[in-house]
Amino acid sequence: MASTIVEPTYVFGLKGDVSENICHLDEQNVIYPAGSSVIVYNIQQKTQRFIHGTEGSQGITAIAVSPNRRYVAVAEKAEHASVTIYDLHSLKKRKFLSDPSSECSIFVCMRFSPDSKYLVTLGGAPEWFMHYWAWEKSQGPMAITKCSLDPDVAVYRVTFNPQDNTHLCVTGNNTLKMFRYTEGNFKQLAFQKVDSQDYLSQCWLAEDAVACGTASGKIFLFIGGELKAELSTNERITAVASLNNGFVCGTGSGSVIVFEATDDDELYNQTREYNLPSDISNTTQSIHCISISPSEDSLVCTTTVGQIYTLSLVTNESDILRGDEIVGLKLLSHLFHHSPITGLDVAVRKPLIATTGLDTSVRVWNYNTNSLELVKYFSEEAHSIAIHPSGLFVLVGFGDKLRLMSLLIDDVRNIREFSIRECKECRFSNGGHLFAAAQGNVIQVYSTWTFKPIVTLKGHSGRIRSLTWSSDDIRIVSCGVDGAVYEWSTLDRRRINEYVQKTCSYSSASLDSETDSIYAVGSDKTLKRIRNSALDLEVPASTKASSEIVLTQILASNSGKMLFGATAQGAVRCYKVPLELKAEWMSTCTHFGCISRLCISPDDCMLFSVGNDGCLFIHKLVDKEGRVMKRRNASDWSDEILITKSDLQEKNSLTSELKRRVEELQMASEYQLRLKDMNYNEKLKEITDKFTQEKEDLKRQLHSVKAEKEKEENRHNEEIESLNDRQLQEIQELEHQHNQKLMNEYEKYQGLQKRSQEMQSDYEIQLEQMAASKESALKDLAEYWENKLREKTAMLEAANEAARDQQRENEETVRQIEIDADKEILAMRLNYEKTLREEREHGLEVKGENGILLKKFKALQKEIEEEQQKRTEMQAEQKKLHAHIKALEREIVSGKKEIEERDETIQDKERRIYDLKKKNQELEKFKFVLDYKIKELKKQIEPKDQDIKAMKRQIAEMDLELERYHKTTNSLELRVSEIQSKLSAAEGQVKLKQTRVKFLENVISRVKSEIQAAVGLIQEPKALVDAVRELHRHHCIEMKELGTLIEEDIQAEHNRQRNFLERNIAALQKKVKRAEGAHEAEVSKIMQENVTLIKEINDLRKELKAARSHARKVEGTLKTSQTLSQMRNESITMDLGNQSVPATLKEIDETEQADRIITMQKDEIRRLRTTVKDLEKMIQARPPSSGRLPPMTTA
Repeated sequence: MASTIVEPTYVFGLKGDVSENICHLDEQNVIYPAGSSVIVYNIQQKTQRFIHGTEGSQGITAIAVSPNRRYVAVAEKAEHASVTIYDLHSLKKRKFLSDPSSECSIFVCMRFSPDSKYLVTLGGAPEWFMHYWAWEKSQGPMAITKCSLDPDVAVYRVTFNPQDNTHLCVTGNNTLKMFRYTEGNFKQLAFQKVDSQDYLSQCWLAEDAVACGTASGKIFLFIGGELKAELSTNERITAVASLNNGFVCGTGSGSVIVFEATDDDELYNQTREYNLPSDISNTTQSIHCISISPSEDSLVCTTTVGQIYTLSLVTNESDILRGDEIVGLKLLSHLFHHSPITGLDVAVRKPLIATTGLDTSVRVWNYNTNSLELVKYFSEEAHSIAIHPSGLFVLVGFGDKLRLMSLLIDDVRNIREFSIRECKECRFSNGGHLFAAAQGNVIQVYSTWTFKPIVTLKGHSGRIRSLTWSSDDIRIVSCGVDGAVYEWSTLDRRRINEYVQKTCSYSSASLDSETDSIYAVGSDKTLKRIRNSALDLEVPASTKASSEIVLTQILASNSGKMLFGATAQGAVRCYKVPLELKAEWMSTCTHFGCISRLCISPDDCMLFSVGNDGCLFIHKLVDKEGRVMKRRNASDWSDEILITKSDLQEKNSLTSELKRRVEELQMASEYQLRLKDMNYNEKLKEITDKFTQEKEDLKRQLHSVKAEKEKEENRHNEEIESLNDRQLQEIQELEHQHNQKLMNEYEKYQGLQKRSQEMQSDYEIQLEQMAASKESALKDLAEYWENKLREKTAMLEAANEAARDQQRENEETVRQIEIDADKEILAMRLNYEKTLREEREHGLEVKGENGILLKKFKALQKEIEEEQQKRTEMQAEQKKLHAHIKALEREIVSGKKEIEERDETIQDKERRIYDLKKKNQELEKFKFVLDYKIKELKKQIEPKDQDIKAMKRQIAEMDLELERYHKTTNSLELRVSEIQSKLSAAEGQVKLKQTRVKFLENVISRVKSEIQAAVGLIQEPKALVDAVRELHRHHCIEMKELGTLIEEDIQAEHNRQRNFLERNIAALQKKVKRAEGAHEAEVSKIMQENVTLIKEINDLRKELKAARSHARKVEGTLKTSQTLSQMRNESITMDLGNQSVPATLKEIDETEQADRIITMQKDEIRRLRTTVKDLEKMIQARPPSSGRLPPMTTA
C-alpha cells in the first residue's frame, strides 16, 4: 500500500441540489453535504469533521438527522438507491438500507420518525415510491406505496407527524396527501384539496396542523384535514420550518419571513422579514432549506447557489438600548464558489491559494487559517489562474486577454494586459521572474518584471492543457489534446524530449525533478511514466479491465517522494513511489464529479483539489502510522501586503481624525464625570442630613419608650404582689379540701380490698377445674396437628426445592443484568462527566470570546460602513476626475492639431512667440504678487497658532486652579468631620453620665430594700443593730470610693454648655453648606466657559485649515493656467488675480474677526481668575469652626 494517506481536513463549498441539505445537531454544530462527503461543522471553533460517501455511488441526494440528534441518514444515487445511517458521535456506519426489488435509483427526500426508530424515504421519477423502514431491526422496507401515479407529476417532500410515528404528509406538484401506516400497509386519509397548486415545501406546526408553501406565493394552513387559513406573499415559498409560536418561510427572491401565532381568525401574522445580502454580483439567490436551532435562538439557511447564511431570531436587549441596528442574514462561514472551478494555484512565501471559476470570480484563500482572504467578481469568465510565489500577484486568463494583477489588502488591481486570447493554462516559474502561458497550441514565456516576451515555443498541433516548470526554472513540460508530451528548454528555446501517442488526449503532466521522469494521464485510462523521450512504465487506472475510471490530474510532490492522482469520479489517489507495474495506491473519495486541478503546498504537507462541484478541499498528508507531515512554522510565512499610496494616505488621515475625535470625546466624558460627581456629592449630603435627623428622632422616641417601660415595670410588680397574696389563700383552701378527700378514699379502699380477697379464692377454684379440662383438649389437638404438620412439611420441602432452583436462576440473571448495567452506567457516566467538563470549559471560553468578538464585530462593522461610504464618495470623485482628464486629453489633441497647422506659417509663429514671451513676463509679475500675498497670509496665521498655544496653557492653568478648589473643598470636609467627631465624643460623655445615674438609682433601690428588710427586725434590738451596722459598712464605707453624687447645679451647668456646643455646631454646618454651594456654582460656571472656549478653538482650527487649503488651490490654479496658456498659445489676463483678491480680502476680514474673538476670550479668562482669587480670599478669611466655651462655675 501507499506510504502516505490523504485525509481531508477542510472544505470550502456546499452541494446545493441535495434535499434538506443543512440541519442543526446542537447549538454549535450543523451538518451539510459538500462534494461526495457530509460535513459536521462547528460554528464557534470553525472546525470540520467528515463522513465520506460510499465509493461507487453517483452522489448524495438527501440527508436527514434523527430527532434525538444521534444519527444521520445519507441517501445516495445508484442503480438501486441506498441509505447509509451513521452514528454522529463516532461517525461510523451503523446501518445500510437498500431495496433491490425496487427500480428506484434515487431518493429525493427522507425523514426520521419522532422516536428515531423508523425512517421514511421518497423515491424519484418515474415511480415515486415511498418506503417505510424500521431501520434498527429489519433489512427490507416494512411498507411501500406510490405517491404519484403520473411520472411527470413530481413529489418533493415527505414528513412525519411530530406526535405520531404512523402519520405522514406528502406534498408535490398538485399533490397533497396524508397517509397512515397500519399492519404493513399505507392507508390514505381524507384531506381537503386545493386544486392547481404546486406545493414546494411543508412542515408540521402541531399534532394536527400543517403549513404548506406553494409556487404561487401562498401558504395554506390545514388543521385536522381542513383548510383554516391562507397567507399570501409576493414570491414563491421554497422552504418552511416550524417554531414554538409560529413558523419561518424562505422565498424565491432570497427573503426569510417570520410568522407568529395570534388570537384572531388569521391564526398567524407576519412580524419580520429579512433579505439576503447582495454578496454575489449579478445573481439572484433563492432560499433552498431552513434549519432552526434546538433553542430557537437562530437559524441557518442554504441558497440555490450553494451559500450558507445564518440569522439570529433573538434580539439582544443591550443592542436595543444602545440603538444598534438589528443584524440580518449573514454568511455562516465564507462565500463559496457556486460554479465549476477551473483554476488553482498555491503561493510559496504565503499560505495562500488562488482559485477561479465559471462564476466570473477570483478568490484568494488562506489554508493556514481556513478563511477567505479576498474575492473579486469580473464581467467575464476566467479560464485559468496562477499566483506568484511571493503571494502578491496573480495571473488570470480571460477570454480576450491575459491579465497580470496585484493582490492589494482588499482589492485586485490590474497591472498589465497581454494579448493572449482564451488562455486555458498559465504558470509562474518557481523563482517568480518568468511566467508561461498557453495560447491554443503555442507556449509564450514572458518576464514578470519587464513584461517582455522571452521565448515562444511551438510544436503542439492541438490545445495545450497542462504546463509544469522544473525546479531550476530551465525546463517546461507541456501536454495537450493532440497526444503529445513535450519537454522544452527555455535557455536553448527548443524541444529536448518528446513522447507522442495520437490515440490519447492528455489532460495533465507532472515533472519529477529528482528522477527527471514525466508522469502523464489522459483519456486512455492509464498513468504513464516517460523518461528520455520513451515510455518507461504504463499503469492502468483500475485493476478492473471494464472499469470506467479515468485519471484527470497527476501531481508529483516537490521532494519527489509522493505521487498523487485525481479521477473523473471525484477520488484523490496517493500512489506508492517508486511506481511499479502493479501499482499500489490509497484512494479518498471527496468530490462529486470530475476533479479539475491538484496542487501541493511548498512544504509537501497539504494537498489541494478543486472540481466541477465548485468545492475546494484541503487535505493533510499522513504517513501509515498516522503522523502528520512536519509543517512550516507560522513565523516563516511572509506577512507583507500591497497597498496603494492613496489608500495609505486615506487610512492615515482617517486615523488622525479618529484620534482627534477620541480626544474630544475623552474631554467631554471627563467633564460629564465631574458633573456627575458633584451631583452625587450633593445627593450624599442630603441623604446624610436626612439620616442624622431621623437618628435624633429615634433617640427621642427611645427615651419616651424607656420611660413608659419603667412605668409598666412598676405596675407589673404591684400586680405580681397582689397575685401572690391571692394564690397563698387559694393554696390553703385546696390543702384542706384535699385532706378531706383522702380520708374518704381510704375508707373505700379498705372495703374493696376485702371483696378482692373473696373473689380471688373463687377464681383459684375455677382455675383448677379449667386446667384439667385444658390438658385433655390439648392432647387431642396435638395429635391432630402433628398429622397435619407432617403432610405440610413434605409439601413445603418440595416447594422449597423448586423455589431454590428458581432463585438460583433469578440470581444469575440479576447478576448478569447488574454487571451489564453497571458497565453501561459507568461508561455513560464517564462520557457524560467528560462531556460536561468540556462543555463547561468550552462554555466559559465561548462566553469570553463571544463578548470580545461582539465588541470587535460591532467596531469592525461600524468601520466597514464608514469605509464603504467613503469609498462611494471617492468613486464619485474619481469618475469626475476621469471625465475632467478625458476633456483635458481632448483639448491636448486639438492643441496638437493646431500646432501642426501653424507650422506652415513660420513668420506668424515667431511673432506669436514674441508676444507670448511678453505675456509670460506679465504672468511672472502676477506670480510674484501672489507669492507675496501667500507669505502675508502665512505671517497672519502664525500669531493665531501662538494664541492657540497660549490659550491651551491658560486652560491647563485653569485645570490646576480647579484642582486647588477641590483641595480646599476636601479641607472643608475634613473640618466638618472633626466637628462631627467632637460631637460624637460629647454624646459618649452623655452616655457615661446616664450610665452613672442608672447605677446610683440601682444603689438607692438596693438601700431601700435592705432598710425595709432591717425594719422587719424592729422587735429584735440586737439583730437590728447588727443589720444597721452591716448596712452602714456596705453602703457608707465601700461607696466612698465611687465618689459623691452630682449636685443639681453642676448638672444644670453641664446642660447649658452642651446646648451652647450644639448651637455652635449647627451654625458652622450652615456656613459650610453655603460656602460649598457657592464654590460648586463657580466651578460649574468655569467648566461651561471652558467647554465653549474649546469649541471656539476647534472652529478657529477648521477656519485656519480652510484658509491653507484655499491658498494651495490658488497656487494650483496659477500653475494650471500657465500650462494651459502655453499649450493653447493664448494669453491669460489678470482676471484671475482680480477674482482672487476679494477672496483674500474676505480671508483677512475673517482673521481679524477671529483676533477680536480671541481678545474677548482672554478678557473673560482674566475676569474669571479675579473672581476665583476673591473666592479663595473669602474662604481664607472665614472665622474658625471651633470656639472656646466659658469656664464652668459651681454653686
